[in-house]
Amino acid sequence: MLMTQLIKKNEQIKLDLFTRIVNSPMIESETLQTQLSLSKNRLYHFVLQLNRDLAIYQIPITINYKENKYIAEKSEKGHHPSLLIYELIQHYLNASAMFQLTYLFLHEEQIPITDIANKLLFSQSHTYYVVRQVNPFLTQFNLRLSVANKNVYLDGRAADIFIFRFLVFSFLFFYRSAYPAIESERQKSVANEKTLPYAKQMTYSELHSLNSFFYVLEHTPTDLDRLTEELHCSSVFPLTTLLKAKENEPDHAFLLFFLRIFIPRLCSFEEMIRLGEQLETMIDFDLAMLAKQMLDAIFEAFTLESLPRLYKNYYASLYILTLHLSYIQFFGHDLKNIFYSQALTTKSIQTHAALYEQLVDFYDQFQPAVPWSKKEESKQVLIDTLYLIVLGEHQQKVMIYIDFGGNIVAELALKRKLMKILNPDTFIFTTDDTIADVIIANYVAPIERPDTTFLLVENFNEAGTWKAIYTHLLQLVKE
Repeated sequence: MLMTQLIKKNEQIKLDLFTRIVNSPMIESETLQTQLSLSKNRLYHFVLQLNRDLAIYQIPITINYKENKYIAEKSEKGHHPSLLIYELIQHYLNASAMFQLTYLFLHEEQIPITDIANKLLFSQSHTYYVVRQVNPFLTQFNLRLSVANKNVYLDGRAADIFIFRFLVFSFLFFYRSAYPAIESERQKSVANEKTLPYAKQMTYSELHSLNSFFYVLEHTPTDLDRLTEELHCSSVFPLTTLLKAKENEPDHAFLLFFLRIFIPRLCSFEEMIRLGEQLETMIDFDLAMLAKQMLDAIFEAFTLESLPRLYKNYYASLYILTLHLSYIQFFGHDLKNIFYSQALTTKSIQTHAALYEQLVDFYDQFQPAVPWSKKEESKQVLIDTLYLIVLGEHQQKVMIYIDFGGNIVAELALKRKLMKILNPDTFIFTTDDTIADVIIANYVAPIERPDTTFLLVENFNEAGTWKAIYTHLLQLVKE
């Protein structure tokens, strides 16, 4: 969602300029000219305008020019760059006619043109003009404003209207506002008692999303019957039949589906495993079968596990992947920041660039047996989901120490056999027993460390020994 689409063109340039400068200790003038496609004089002109805006809005920072570089100098300490950027966006939005009109429809779905003109001090002709300007922004939510019988209507599914309001309010309520009307509504969101039981177990971002969810549900016109009907007629409905309401949660299929998407922590890992196991058996649910085929292909292509069905993460991943596919199918757009706030970062992708490229190739070549239309707009979120699944498996390490009382031949023979059947990214052999997760030996020894497993193997060629070793190692990964 690009809220900055509602900002005037010149202010979008100033905002882009401000963002680039405050996120760099100092930045060359030539670099900014290239990035923003501006001449040196035009760049200097925009910096002058930006400094004027910062002074008017009392944002404690000034952009200075030294030795052909632009530097952001703060007059006060303790202001994070992201909050300064957010504050400037709020001011530019408040000065935007497009935002003012959009804000009215966060609480209404039909407004007479005369009421809009009176509230926003527009002429009726200008109201028609702003309506046309706002529609490209609303298109990303599959919504539009239409005019009929001297009224302006917000047209679209109830589900799209709900997610539109949720995302806009989530942005507006993220931090305190300098504008009384917005701050008053934000305080209602923060004061919601239904979210208090979650305050200690959630991050600020998660709690903020939950507050915004209940605000939309309680303070905007929400047609629950329409939401139910839209969900029942969709291909994602089978998934929602598995979702059960918990304490303080609304017992409504669409709302539970919505909460599981935006606040995953409301579903425990054990619940994800159970849901994944159920989804695996739903052979008539195409999205679950698509997720299963995609996940099986990933496990095979990246050798994540020889026996995935014995692996708890497999089922949790199956649930998450089905959820993401269902979101894309139902809402028809890809808002990757919904799913990845802190888990996926530019640094992470740069560190594992080769793995990420492999997953891009995998996605392009993947052809499931069930009907599936690959959409370019959903490619990124699915690749990122698969990347996190694979990275999560690769980052699990089980350290193995082998000791056959100095019998090097037997130790090497056992190690070679294990290397043929174990994933080398997960199972690591070590010569230091103090860091081992499992010790395989042909003698009995007291193990004082509670986090170390001891496996007694007198003869690893005996029938059943390999199965016992493998089962123990799988159990360690599960834990």
